[in-house]
Amino acid sequence: MVADGDVVVVYCRLVDPPHDKIAVCFSSEHNLYFFINSQARRPPEAQVFVRENELDCLSHDSYIDTGFPITFDDTEMTSLRNRGQVSDEIKAQVKVAVKDHGLLIEYHRKMVETNL
Repeated sequence: MVADGDVVVVYCRLVDPPHDKIAVCFSSEHNLYFFINSQARRPPEAQVFVRENELDCLSHDSYIDTGFPITFDDTEMTSLRNRGQVSDEIKAQVKVAVKDHGLLIEYHRKMVETNL
């Protein structure tokens, strides 16, 4: 079971080559997540910096990519491992980034604001 704000590890086939990815759920009802990446992606204003010690599953400082919502298919969901909740501070940073960068459609922006 996944809740909004949970950090998950999923074997993802969307990336090439397929491998485990860490993501933050912002809508468990709609299966929507943001990837956590080891390097900042573009645009920089969509990246939320997370220190290694802020999440147990990180082995280095990372970035939540709030500019690109993703979903996992049923096969990927069977590999899901829940790693707990992000902190309230990280949730607040994600909300600010999403509000400020304006890259998401309104529907997704409202989910982030409501669910995190």
